[in-house]
Amino acid sequence: MNCLDKAVAALLIVYNVIIITLYILFNDVNFTEVGKVTTVVTHLAAIPPLIITKSCKSLLFWMILLTTISSTLYHMAQVGWLGDELLETGWYIPSDHPLRRIDHGFSIALVFLVSVTIWYDIIPTLWIFLVTFVLMSISVAYINTVFIFPIREWISLVIIIIDFFVLWREKLDNKDKKILWLGFFVFIVSAAFYAVPTRQEWEWYSHSAWHVNVFSSIYIILRAQGEIPQFIRQPRLDTI
Repeated sequence: MNCLDKAVAALLIVYNVIIITLYILFNDVNFTEVGKVTTVVTHLAAIPPLIITKSCKSLLFWMILLTTISSTLYHMAQVGWLGDELLETGWYIPSDHPLRRIDHGFSIALVFLVSVTIWYDIIPTLWIFLVTFVLMSISVAYINTVFIFPIREWISLVIIIIDFFVLWREKLDNKDKKILWLGFFVFIVSAAFYAVPTRQEWEWYSHSAWHVNVFSSIYIILRAQGEIPQFIRQPRLDTI
């Protein structure tokens, strides 16, 4: 493990332990104001994956950077740092605000692209760009559409299922499967923090834990790669 690995591991373990401990022991306490700060500041967890993708300037680097910027701006607006008035929802912007749409579009695209690094060899290059665009468009256009769960959560579930079967069945050249499984597990934890309902006063904390865990899972999955994919190599199967 290098210094960056240790920093990511320490942040992940310490932050999760703190959030879970606080929720168990002080669930009835309103920490809203502190939570608003954490939901913005935890975007700093994006620094490690940005560092390891910076040298190759791949599509992943720009997607991580744009996702981080859009999410930071959205949450700054959501908690009222950009000067809007408090709504009944507890937010300072409506649920269909353009910043929220952009944030969710980039987030879904990033989750898909990181997953593609696991199973890239079995799909054509062109499909990566087309599917990324389609998933972003669906997430932006149908942000408040719900079929039991929101559309974005269905998309994430499908990606998770594909990840699981690829990790379980495929022979992945030049990749460390044990580290990939660890990254996959951390992503499941991040999804739990995102999806499991909590009291409104604790929503900021659970969402900040989503930031820490999802960016850490991205870092771990990319560290399992022998190289950071450029998404311009010849796929193994062109006929799929």
